Amino acid sequence: MKWLRKIRPYLPQEIPGPMAVLYEKVATGALCGFYRQVASEVTSSLTRGRVLDVGTGPGHLLIEIARLNRDLELVGVDLSWKMLQIAESLIRQETNTHAHGKGTGICLVRGEVHNLLFPDGAFDLVVSTLSFHHWHNPMRGIQECLRVTAPGGQCWIYDLRTDVPARTHAESVTAKGLGRWALGWIFKYHGVDPKDYRARSVAQCLDAGTTVEVEVHPTYLKLKMEKPLSKVRGKTARCKNELVGSMAPSEETIS
Repeated sequence: MKWLRKIRPYLPQEIPGPMAVLYEKVATGALCGFYRQVASEVTSSLTRGRVLDVGTGPGHLLIEIARLNRDLELVGVDLSWKMLQIAESLIRQETNTHAHGKGTGICLVRGEVHNLLFPDGAFDLVVSTLSFHHWHNPMRGIQECLRVTAPGGQCWIYDLRTDVPARTHAESVTAKGLGRWALGWIFKYHGVDPKDYRARSVAQCLDAGTTVEVEVHPTYLKLKMEKPLSKVRGKTARCKNELVGSMAPSEETIS
């Protein structure tokens, strides 16, 4: 949807407090199956190491990963203070209820995708679920995610598809009745069009040697990128839609 791309730079990246509370309810009810699926993919790919969840929101993905593998070091970053407060509360509940005395290994950090406060190569896997359409500069965000990905590591970005009918989205969620169809329409307009993110066009904006795969599923898109083990000679192409000098707020850790 071209109009969505045009207005994206003018929309807030941070989900405000009241909407954060509503989003948490939606994520808990309608998206739990999706988060479990992604968590399964993460733990099948990585048994030890560090994982970064960009746009972690209420932290459901990190909690699902921790349930499957307590040996992973998990970090979640989000711009919204309210989201991080919700995530902190849910993680505390998880520790008290399911962790059986062993911590979840989850750390939360306030930050912005275009300027992540982590050193180069800090994470074995970087993942982002359903926040990509909020990024003001998608290609810059991808580049930053790959910067903090370790050589040989991977970066996975998931988002909903705007090119499928609302009914298709509605049929994929666990909600019932009118709420299910309402979510179908909401999800249709909160995502990306796969035609805008073909593997070749994305790769042209990344460092030489980075491999890019695009998986198009019935209701969502998955960008799967792997960073080369060593620096490959070659220039990074400049993307036409790259925004220069984007302002990023300060990043702080939630203790």
